[in-house]
Amino acid sequence: MRLKIKLLFIILCIPLLFLAACSSDSQTQKESTSANENDSVKEKAQSKEYYVTTGYIVRKDERHIRVMPKITKEELMGKNEEALEALLREKYDGQGVSFRTADMDAINEKTISALHVGQKVVIKHDMYGLSAPAYGGHALEIRIVEE
Repeated sequence: MRLKIKLLFIILCIPLLFLAACSSDSQTQKESTSANENDSVKEKAQSKEYYVTTGYIVRKDERHIRVMPKITKEELMGKNEEALEALLREKYDGQGVSFRTADMDAINEKTISALHVGQKVVIKHDMYGLSAPAYGGHALEIRIVEE
């Protein structure tokens, strides 16, 4: 009788050992996959990806600068603030890229204060916050294009 109990115990333990071994192996694979994903995120962050937006400044206030890549110099010429706003709503609704002046730490204050509506600029910016369609992230460099 004791022999039957021992044999039954061994027979029941063998499948448990296999189950334990298989589950720890899959858990190790999941952990290594997630570690690899973290490495790729770190690599992207370290690769310093950025965008370059070229266009005309169509709005500037103490907190934001809005750049419109598709607008032409001719469309801007001779328009006051109200006429420009009407044109932007009518023809360019929801387009353009806005930059918060608070996110321009890399830009010196003299350059920011020299910016004005109607000026063509080239802005190099990072990709932070680009899930919001009209937000351009942090401005890394601003170059005023002389025309």
